[in-house]
Amino acid sequence: MKSSTIINSHQKIPINIIGSTSLLFNLGNIKTLRVDHGITGILSGTLSTAPQQNILLGVPLRLSIYEVLYLLDVGSCCLVSGPPSNIKKLTDGQSNYDKLILLQMEQFEKEICEQVSKRRHEFEMKARISGKPMNDFIKSVWQEPVFIETHNDETSINIVNTTATAGDKEVNSNDFESVLVETQHFDSSEQKQILSQLLAQHPDSLIHILRNYQIFKYLKSLNQFVLPGMRFGGLFLSYPGDPLRYHAHHIVVSKDYEDDDIGLHEIANGGRLATGVKKMFVVCGVKHDGIKRNLKTSDLNSMICCDVEDKDKDKEKAKEEEDVVCFSFEWSGFG
Repeated sequence: MKSSTIINSHQKIPINIIGSTSLLFNLGNIKTLRVDHGITGILSGTLSTAPQQNILLGVPLRLSIYEVLYLLDVGSCCLVSGPPSNIKKLTDGQSNYDKLILLQMEQFEKEICEQVSKRRHEFEMKARISGKPMNDFIKSVWQEPVFIETHNDETSINIVNTTATAGDKEVNSNDFESVLVETQHFDSSEQKQILSQLLAQHPDSLIHILRNYQIFKYLKSLNQFVLPGMRFGGLFLSYPGDPLRYHAHHIVVSKDYEDDDIGLHEIANGGRLATGVKKMFVVCGVKHDGIKRNLKTSDLNSMICCDVEDKDKDKEKAKEEEDVVCFSFEWSGFG
């Protein structure tokens, strides 16, 4: 499964920063992050008058601070302060955002016209069959349901799935158009300011955020999908693939590698819990040298400006992987 959206070095996916929350509103962008980068986030959209359970929530997608830092680090996203309407300020002329809104409005109007036409046709057919005077027939129609029942079959859904000639991509009517922003439309200093405000509003200190992010990044380097681990009392849950297809394999907690004491009580609790739910309890820490190295670059230049040579990136990546230390615990004899 590959994403249909190709992001080059001059295009970035906009992340809306509203207060202390990072949100994505476009389905095409959500699909791209999930397929290309293994970033799933958490769907949080609902209605105050009809609250839903978490399995029924929709757009927008909420990203954690670690997912935002990772996407900035790999150079796939940019930050936009405020709601989705602010994305339009970053583009010139008819942007992808405008085209997407226009397409959705046209589709909505088309569906309304089809419903009205179908209703009028049914009304005329029933009037002929009944043989009643028109006024009497109209009174009886008012007693019927307003909504039309739409049967779940291929004729009513009208799915279009055509394959073009050789060399062309497959065209599907269900594909979503992504909203991308050209890099020349945003300022790196503004990006740093938005990210600095986002980090300042986070309840954890910058040292804790950088330590946990380094663990997050290490897990991503192992091609893991990483989700919040609160359900099992951890910092992260590590999946070997898409969470829709796999169960989590690891419950990950974060510790100061040189100063924190794990304690036998915590080992027993975490190990027994993880083994009981068929997972592995993993304690991760970052060496102080690695944290100091991150603090030196905490001006966010390396995340916002992706102009570092590949050789330098490889060296930094190797150092970061050496800085992260992991210990796993399993409770034997039951489960």
